[in-house]
Amino acid sequence: MTKSTPSAIVASLGFAETIDVRGRVSIADLFAKSKSRTGVYLLEFANQTFYIGQAVEVCRRFAQHYANVGDIIGFTFLPIGAGILDETERDLIRSAEVAGLPLTN
Repeated sequence: MTKSTPSAIVASLGFAETIDVRGRVSIADLFAKSKSRTGVYLLEFANQTFYIGQAVEVCRRFAQHYANVGDIIGFTFLPIGAGILDETERDLIRSAEVAGLPLTN
């Protein structure tokens, strides 16, 4: 049995390609004014661990993570309606754990 790479696991969860965000304190420029900022996000850290979270305003949430942790190197986002954020986040965390993605959640 071959072990999946973290990027393959992230893709299998339905996330778009991870964006390199090293040194960025804001991701607002990644979201046009008409683009939804509500959904589930995945952060990749310099120590090769990951975090899956939810946000109604992901740009604000990213800034909070950056202020608290600071070593974020990758970001990807899945737009999701506010009504199913909890369920979707929970399911993605479970799937990531089963697939072997090293989470800090």
